[in-house]
Amino acid sequence: MNRTTLKTTLRNLAQNHCLILSTHCKRRMEKRNVTSEDILHVLMWGDLSEIQKQNENQEIKCKLTGKDIEGDRLTLQVAVCEKNNSVICITVY
Repeated sequence: MNRTTLKTTLRNLAQNHCLILSTHCKRRMEKRNVTSEDILHVLMWGDLSEIQKQNENQEIKCKLTGKDIEGDRLTLQVAVCEKNNSVICITVY
């Protein structure tokens, strides 16, 4: 999957609320006062970087950096899982 297709896929999944939060991510969200809406905002408007190739689970891992709803900088580590048509948020910082 190329960068443009990946970004389109991330936006489509965000629009359809196909978001899974890892346990680690939920802990970091609470610690950093990040909401699900903040994550969806970065998925829609953030800059995509550090794309890793697909692994054995058919996931593409990447990093997105943008601003949350309040305008504060927020970085996400996510995995796009084509197998179950979802994006898994691994961590936020």
